[in-house]
Amino acid sequence: MDDRSSDFVERNSHTTLNQLQNWSKLYVNEDNFTGDEENIPDLRFDVRHDLNDRIYICYDDLSKLEVDAVVLPINDVNLRKSQLARDVTLGAGPEISAVYTDMKTGSVTFETGFALPARFVISVMEPRISLKYQTAVETALHGCYVGAMQCAAEHKLSSVAFPLLYDPTAEPSLTTHMGHIAIRTIRCCLQKLSCHPKAVVLVLTEKQMDLYSNLLSTYFPRSNTEASDFIYWLPQTEFTDWGEIVRADRAIRIRDFATENEATSEMSGTFLLNKKSSHKEDPVIPSTITSHSFASMSGDHDSRRKRQIENMTSFHCSGFLNDCNLLIILSAVLGYSYHRLLRCARTENLSEIASTKALYVCGNDRGGSPVVVLVAKYMNVQNMNMEKALLYFIHILDSVVNERYSLVYFHTVSESKNHPSVEFIRHVYHTLDQRYRENLKYLYIVHPSFMSKVKTL
Repeated sequence: MDDRSSDFVERNSHTTLNQLQNWSKLYVNEDNFTGDEENIPDLRFDVRHDLNDRIYICYDDLSKLEVDAVVLPINDVNLRKSQLARDVTLGAGPEISAVYTDMKTGSVTFETGFALPARFVISVMEPRISLKYQTAVETALHGCYVGAMQCAAEHKLSSVAFPLLYDPTAEPSLTTHMGHIAIRTIRCCLQKLSCHPKAVVLVLTEKQMDLYSNLLSTYFPRSNTEASDFIYWLPQTEFTDWGEIVRADRAIRIRDFATENEATSEMSGTFLLNKKSSHKEDPVIPSTITSHSFASMSGDHDSRRKRQIENMTSFHCSGFLNDCNLLIILSAVLGYSYHRLLRCARTENLSEIASTKALYVCGNDRGGSPVVVLVAKYMNVQNMNMEKALLYFIHILDSVVNERYSLVYFHTVSESKNHPSVEFIRHVYHTLDQRYRENLKYLYIVHPSFMSKVKTL
């Protein structure tokens, strides 16, 4: 107490747990309940007197509570818009504003109590209420309550006080929904975390208590009659053991398919994988999955790949080995990708091919597209390493073909020794990726011969 502000002590008296109202002992008007004790429906939240004894209601200022820890909505504290934020900032002192500068939504931190009567402060970065991102807000708000409760359990705190971790001035429908998340999460956490905290204090105003009295009767019923009367307050949604809403569209399926018995009524467009079988455990597949193209059969890929390899290896029998290095054949047979050849082109020494000046980028045309020149006269196919020639071609054109380009081929004064074989040209065509074909704007052949026209076609 020595390090706390002296004027704080003079101005306020602390509120202890013994001075607060316990939910289980709060006055209950049985005349308002109409449920039948003999016909109680199945309760999702049954009567637990041990849990009810751990809930306390506080109408006082949060900064006056003398408990083990108080939970602070840091976004509200930093903005200082609400009365709660102003009271906490005044009671805690200026140090609290300098601590929380970089927190993400849903994150939880554990600090000392500053100048507050509470021993510790559990700070959460609460979400901002938004209809556009309502699902994300619900998930983050649930995470704030769970994180704060788990933090209290890890530090073995006996009592923790919760204000509203959302904006109570939002639309009534939203505040009611957020209230369900808050109380349901606290109930589930108390069931999961059996020992600590031993007391949960809800800091509310009298106006907010009008809503929360109904919510507490729903999730913390004090009798079977009360549970029966407030069962219709429960939303028709599924939730986990920690109180988080289960969203079917975000569920991760580990198995391939669900069985027919596990398929929910929401899967209206499902079908049986084996329609002829009438076994009750036949797998069913949602229509949302089968609507995609990859979910249906599209031929035998193994057989198609086998035929491609057989066609490639036939080049060896037709004399292709005389025109091309063995490595190029193996790269085609083994399925070496274009990107593998591109990596080789960037590391290989291609100065011998570059010195021939048979391939180069000469500039741009009127439309600004690059123009690539290929001169057949400078290519001596018989003495040239065709493997390196292909790598050099990829090295020069890879950055060019990202946009529209033109190719000018000079067949002028060329001889048979300057012309690569048809097999090699076909191999190059299938090796290059789609950009080379799709972005080719114009192909010019200067002084073409009959054979050069045939090869181009």
